[in-house]
Amino acid sequence: MALRKFEPLRKVLLMLTSMGIIVLLTADKQLVKLDQLAEGAEMYQVQNRHNNLAQHPPLPLFDATTLTSSSIDYTVSERITWPNEDKCDKILLFFPYFFAGHGQGFQLNTYLMAAMVAAFTDRALVLFEPPRENNRFDTWSQVGCPSDAFEDDSRSKVKDGFPEGLTRLIQHPTWISRGCGIPTCQGKRNYGQWVQLREQQRNHFGRAKSKKYVLPLTWDCNEGGRNINVMPLDGADLRMAFDRIIHPEMISRSSDESRDKAYHWALRLGASTQEAEYFTTIESDVDISDFVASLINRSGLLKFQPWIARDVAQYIQSSNLPVDSAFDAIHVRRGDKLIAESKPIVQKYWMSKGYKKNRLPTNFVPFNHYLEMGYEQNNTCPAATILQEQPSIVNIYIATDDPATVQQEISQLPKSESGYAILNDCQHAYFIFSPASNVTDNFHMTPCGNYVGTCEEDNCDKRYQRNIAAMADFFILSRANKFVGEYNSNWGRIVKGFRTMFSPSYNGMYDVSPVMIRDVVEVFGYPPTFFGY
Repeated sequence: MALRKFEPLRKVLLMLTSMGIIVLLTADKQLVKLDQLAEGAEMYQVQNRHNNLAQHPPLPLFDATTLTSSSIDYTVSERITWPNEDKCDKILLFFPYFFAGHGQGFQLNTYLMAAMVAAFTDRALVLFEPPRENNRFDTWSQVGCPSDAFEDDSRSKVKDGFPEGLTRLIQHPTWISRGCGIPTCQGKRNYGQWVQLREQQRNHFGRAKSKKYVLPLTWDCNEGGRNINVMPLDGADLRMAFDRIIHPEMISRSSDESRDKAYHWALRLGASTQEAEYFTTIESDVDISDFVASLINRSGLLKFQPWIARDVAQYIQSSNLPVDSAFDAIHVRRGDKLIAESKPIVQKYWMSKGYKKNRLPTNFVPFNHYLEMGYEQNNTCPAATILQEQPSIVNIYIATDDPATVQQEISQLPKSESGYAILNDCQHAYFIFSPASNVTDNFHMTPCGNYVGTCEEDNCDKRYQRNIAAMADFFILSRANKFVGEYNSNWGRIVKGFRTMFSPSYNGMYDVSPVMIRDVVEVFGYPPTFFGY
């Protein structure tokens, strides 16, 4: 009875626990583990990796079928250990600040790529944020400023030791960092000096002739009486190295050495020995990627800060999303993507409808195409359901950076007598938009991209509001019954990764793939590998 008034918030938080967020404020203002309130919950409806299982009846999102923290293996940090004397001998020194102006999806994708590369190369992943005098963000984080950041209600001073940079959004796990500190080479290298060394990576990769694979540069130094090897990379360097040499090595199974690398890589991501053995036999790029995504999800690697959990939960609670029942989600990414990445896709779509390349009716793919792909009659209406007296109502959450146009497109859809949009003979739709649907830059850390230093419109409160709105979309898209979206967006690609997991019925036998991908409908784009690359 004491928690009754917190029931709506509790239901929203149950959804977030699958992302490693396990904190709840109870009626007596005590923090408890959320999985104590959801003991025994299991994963809800899943589809197989090709999304071709027979249709299942929709299941409520927030009952005993919920994916909760019980699906996360919290023993990973206990099982993955290193000899104390050499655990920090090899370090991937990562600089999140240099892509801090990009969208949240890009930043999370790049962080996850860094974690995978560190595990594959047997290195500790150490994040290096700039000193405050070199940080262009007010309150020293692209994430913005939650109320927790300040010493008191005057909000005049940030607490000493409060996380800065990317770690204001996520908790960087010790089993990836190995508990290693930032290397100073006995006080001889500071942030600026490591940045100067990192800048040599770009020239290093640039000198490589076409498709000549070169490993990133590393530097040796003495730290605490031990010789350590450091690989400094920012996001662009990391992606270049990944493309040229690390990714081909990750998917290689051509020799005993390559299979041994795969085996130990899987172990460092929390696999059992049996799972690691199976991993060495997988040869498809996409299958390897999906298995790695399942390991990452089960390990709870991406874990958000408690203030993010709290404020996202409250934000979702303020929306019209019916958290007591199943819902689908559609991601429509337009905005700056229409300038370059989406332009060929838009042209191809309209030319397939008979239009000339230079005379297209719109510069975007219409929303109706998403509905056609996600709710095509033959795939979503089994013969038996067409005969039912009333079509079912599908709650569909729309995550978009172009809400005004999408709402206008929805207004032009055929409607039932009750006012619902008609999807097909057996389904009508009730569309739900974000509470921030009047804001078009939720998918960006800042409205000025990387040019934050000259952006007068930006401040830490606005950034934090945008981040909470964007992260709420991320959680909703990841947890929806069905996800309809495109892969030319970082958001779409990372959502696909977080809908990939081991089947709840997986029993250790490998006569079929143990990996399941909850219902994903690809509107356009290429299927991502390794979380959005």
